[in-house]
Amino acid sequence: MKRIIAALALSAATLCIAQSTEYLRPTADATTTDADCGGSNVASAIMSTVYTSKSGTGPTGSSALIDTMGAYNSQKYKARLFSTWQSTSNTYGALTINVSVQCSTFSDSYGGKCAAGYSTNGGTSWTNFYSYNGNGSGNSDTQHTLTATITGTALSSIQIRVCSIGYSGDGTSGDGQGEAQITIYDIWTTGTYGVGGIAHPGVQVIGKQQPRTWLFHLSDPARLPSFLTAGVVGGPHVQ
Repeated sequence: MKRIIAALALSAATLCIAQSTEYLRPTADATTTDADCGGSNVASAIMSTVYTSKSGTGPTGSSALIDTMGAYNSQKYKARLFSTWQSTSNTYGALTINVSVQCSTFSDSYGGKCAAGYSTNGGTSWTNFYSYNGNGSGNSDTQHTLTATITGTALSSIQIRVCSIGYSGDGTSGDGQGEAQITIYDIWTTGTYGVGGIAHPGVQVIGKQQPRTWLFHLSDPARLPSFLTAGVVGGPHVQ
C-alpha cells in the first residue's frame, strides 16, 4: 500500500503590518481671545477656505488671512480658533499636527506681530510654535509649515489658534498705526496606523510525487486540503 506522508511545514504564523497614512482637517473655526497676542480683541471673519474641500497632505488648496490694524493709541489683535476635526475609525501609532502660515507687517515704523499655537487638551493649555515680529513696513516672513508630534492625543482635544497684532502708534491723534496679517495656507493632521494580518503558512506534501504547497488561513480550517483534517498528533497523514 502506498504511503504518503504529509509533513506540515508550519512555522510560527507571521504577523504582517502594512502602514497607512491618513490626513484630517478641522471642520470649524471661530473668533477667540489669545493671551499670547495681547491688546484689544477684534472679531474676525470665518476662514472655512483653509480647510473646506481639501484632502491629502498639505499645504494645498485655498488660503485665508487675518489682517489686523492697530489704532494710534491702542494695540489690537484678531485671533481664530480651529477645532472639531474630521472623524476616523483608525487608531494611530503616530500623529502630528501641521500648520502652514506666513506673516507680513505694514505701516511705516509700527508694524505688528503674528503667532500660532496648538492645544492637546481642548484649550486648557497652549504650546506656541510660531511667532514673527515685524517692526516696520514691508517686513515679511517666508511661508512655514509647522509640525508638532502629538501621538496619543484624541482628535477631539486638538485645537489650533492663530492671531495677528497691529501695534499702536505713538499716542498722538492722527498718528499712524501698525498692521500685521497672517496667512493660513492649510491645517491638517497626519496619522499613521497599521493594518495587520496573518501570513499564510505553507503545507508541503512529501512523497514520490513532486512536493506541493497549499496556502491557508489559520482561522479558516475549512480551507485546508481534505486529507489534513483527520490526522493524528505529530502530523496529519493518510495511508
